[in-house]
Amino acid sequence: MRSSYLALIFAIGTDICPTIHCQTQTAPSSAAAFIQQGKADMERGLYAQAEFEFRKATLLEPESPQAYLLLARALLGELPPNLKVLPDVQGVLPKAEEAINRAVALSPENAEAVCVQGIVSYKTALTLKVPEQKSQRMDQARTLFERALAADPKLAEAHVELARMAVDEAMDVILGARLASTMKIGQSGPIADMILRRSLRAKYEPSIEYGLTHAREALNLNARYGQAMSQMAALILLRANLRETDAEFAADMKEASKWQQQDLALRSKQPQTPPNQAGGVIGGIIGSVPSVAPPKR
Repeated sequence: MRSSYLALIFAIGTDICPTIHCQTQTAPSSAAAFIQQGKADMERGLYAQAEFEFRKATLLEPESPQAYLLLARALLGELPPNLKVLPDVQGVLPKAEEAINRAVALSPENAEAVCVQGIVSYKTALTLKVPEQKSQRMDQARTLFERALAADPKLAEAHVELARMAVDEAMDVILGARLASTMKIGQSGPIADMILRRSLRAKYEPSIEYGLTHAREALNLNARYGQAMSQMAALILLRANLRETDAEFAADMKEASKWQQQDLALRSKQPQTPPNQAGGVIGGIIGSVPSVAPPKR
């Protein structure tokens, strides 16, 4: 029995005693204590340290879906904020996928775990170069977010992730169309090339409206959800580019600015946001994905 106990202590990296002459042993912390510490680390943006704590929790309670769920969130936090530009050189995504798959296997009806599984699939899609593979992963992510909402319609995070996917689907194409229309950077107004603009509106307007529906629902559930405000702003900016008139464009720009300012005001009252949780319109544009649960109402 004693050898098994010592093996466990060694495995989780906890010192038995500070001195060689110590006659008593320090009992290992509980999984709940490691989870609590890991959560505190994530709130400070210390994702690698949080990963360490959550791994200890999984060793002590290998059947704990919460420990694996939080481990996946911590690993997501270690990723570069923009996987379209900066690759996952440390191979973090496969580790996150392994952790979240374990969480879902232990608790298949856990809506939050299914949502994080969707985030991992979405992040993975951003790293893929083969269009078919990327499309398959995107479809998988969307299905998982919808499955999470079927289990819990009040899961605001899943609504935001569906809104974010709508932003990413249209952003590069619409920005490229502005350049293709020989519009200067900072030039006001919808896409100048009418034929191109109408073609893009027919293709992307449904997904933009779909994203707006989910962003609004997230805000209905949590009026102080900055990521939802960020996606609202980004989606309305995209819609503005597809409008027919300068007046419609200006109205959308005004509405988008309102949501952006609300997001900035909200974040200015909160502790400094870790890099991977950056909000605002830029956060929506570059495809950064939050790795922690949304704030409580």
